[in-house]
Amino acid sequence: MSLSCAFGGVLSIRFSVSLKAFSSAFSWVSDMVNPWDPLPLPPTAEPIWKQIALGIGLVVSEWESVEYELGILCSHFCGGTLYPFKEYGKGRIFRERTAVIARFAEKYFVRICDQQKEGEFDRLIKASIGFSDRRNEVVHGLILDAKNVTFFQNTPLVIDKLKAHQYVILPHLYAKGWDHELRKPPPYAYNFSQMRQLAERMEVLHQSIKTFKESLPE
Repeated sequence: MSLSCAFGGVLSIRFSVSLKAFSSAFSWVSDMVNPWDPLPLPPTAEPIWKQIALGIGLVVSEWESVEYELGILCSHFCGGTLYPFKEYGKGRIFRERTAVIARFAEKYFVRICDQQKEGEFDRLIKASIGFSDRRNEVVHGLILDAKNVTFFQNTPLVIDKLKAHQYVILPHLYAKGWDHELRKPPPYAYNFSQMRQLAERMEVLHQSIKTFKESLPE
């Protein structure tokens, strides 16, 4: 996989992965049980807030690719008609949409009995639900200067006092059990590098969903 990007430029991702490689594609993630597990707090921050905004864009773009491929898969379960795709899109939240695709998948696997493929589908949905939680953290977070957050004031993240700003994305003020004045760590925080990493993992997922669909009989 190669990922090249420039601030203000065009993100280009060229990627090829087979469904059989779905698990091995994440084999380099040694510190997690699953590739969609929460990331550790970032060791560094960004001096320019636009770098954080770019990271948000990468995650949102890749997540929409995941949603699109799931909609196409939903349609495939009913012979490629548009009705299932539209039904999938009616879900207001992702878990509602996964319930829609699961309903069409169940009918499909009754007609075409293949327990291996059905198990692969279940694993892809599990991964999609996990990544949806990470996506929600990113899109509902705030771009904040870590120097103004109590917890980070005595951590390596902001120890470089020469930097005027050190931006990360953090939970909104309404996050349960945490606010910016507390000394305890936030539920999550992301710098640009971590969001790019998250987007790359979502790219593996969306390509895996596409490959899975192509492997299914009509």
